[in-house]
Amino acid sequence: MENSNRAGKARKVPTYLRVFMAFLLIAALAAVPVFALGCGGEKKVEDDTTKDDSGEPVEVGKDDGDDTTDNGGEVVVLDEMYTNSRFGFTIDCPSSWSAVEGANQDGATISSPENDDWEVRAYASHDVFGEQLESVLDSLASGKEGVKRDPSNLQKGSDPGVEWVYDEWTYEGPDGTQMKELVNVIRMTEIVYVADAIYPVADEGKIGATMKAIVENLVVST
Repeated sequence: MENSNRAGKARKVPTYLRVFMAFLLIAALAAVPVFALGCGGEKKVEDDTTKDDSGEPVEVGKDDGDDTTDNGGEVVVLDEMYTNSRFGFTIDCPSSWSAVEGANQDGATISSPENDDWEVRAYASHDVFGEQLESVLDSLASGKEGVKRDPSNLQKGSDPGVEWVYDEWTYEGPDGTQMKELVNVIRMTEIVYVADAIYPVADEGKIGATMKAIVENLVVST
């Protein structure tokens, strides 16, 4: 009988052990939702980071992405955006303007319904030869009659992985009309992006500030 009692007592789990096992069980159950939450949180951060790295545009020549631009005291509203999916760039323009994309999808011609002579060409190409950006400006100015360039209009700059130049000049159109041309050129990751605006000099007061704002709002993606 004494041996039987001892055997029965031996099969009982000590109180401290039961408490310890209960603690382990509670901790294990609590860890399941914590682990799931941690995995979900990790994925979200990773997605956000990827989105920022690949989709956040890099804007050259402007401090912010506001579509309302102050050009020489005149407020210009650019409430429409052309996006080029092939080379990953955008350019802002007034909503009434239309964009016609080229057959090879390297860019588009953006024009105003008010005047056929108000036109912006935005396009990109692979920088095969690694030419100086100023040579892009020279090639655009060459072949035009009566080109007048003021060296003080030339602007250029660079950031890590990015360089840009801006220039403007006047020339004589085919019908003798004095035209003005504004050009913004950006190079990033061996691709050259160009925004090229032309309009009659006589329309400077009507469209000059808008054209400059459009050209300066050329935005390329990282």
